[in-house]
Amino acid sequence: MSLRKAIEEVYNKYDYGTPEATKHAKKMTPGQSVKEDDEGEYDYEGEMAKNQLRTMIDAAQELHDSLEDNENMPEWVQGKITKATDYIDSVRDYMKSKEQSEGTDAPKGPESYEAQYKRRLVKTTDPEHKEKGYNWRIKGKKDSSLTKKLYKAKPSQAEFNKQMKRIAGHEFG
Repeated sequence: MSLRKAIEEVYNKYDYGTPEATKHAKKMTPGQSVKEDDEGEYDYEGEMAKNQLRTMIDAAQELHDSLEDNENMPEWVQGKITKATDYIDSVRDYMKSKEQSEGTDAPKGPESYEAQYKRRLVKTTDPEHKEKGYNWRIKGKKDSSLTKKLYKAKPSQAEFNKQMKRIAGHEFG
C-alpha cells in the first residue's frame, strides 16, 4: 500500500481530533502508549503546579516575614494579595471537591455544617473589611470570592450553623 493510500484510509476512517483518531495516531507513533483513560493534553501538570506553588510559598513567606502588623500598604498591593488568596483558595476548593468525588463509595450528599465551618470560615484579606474591623468571613459555597457574612471575632460553630440555615434558601448548589 502506498503512503498516499494509507493516509487517505486514516482520514476516511477517523475524524481528526476525536479520541479514536488520537488513539490510532498514538498506536502508530513509536514511543507513544495508548491508555483508555488518556486525557491527551495533561502531561506533568502536577509537577509544574508543584513548582509554581513552591515559588508562591517562598514569595508569600518572604512577604509575610517582611510585614509588620500595623504596616500600611497601597490599595493595589492589598488588592493583589486579596486576588491571589482568592485564586489559590478557589483551586484548593476545586481540588478538594474533586478528591472527594473520585474513587469513593461514600454516599454523595450535602456537606455537613461542621465540614463547611472548616472550609468556608476564613480570615478576611479584603482591605475594606479590615478597615471596618472585620477579621473573619463566611465565603461563598462555589465562588470563594463572595462573602456571605462578616465577623469581627471568629464565630462559633452554632453561629455558623445559624447563618447557614438563614442563607440556605438563597444559595443553591
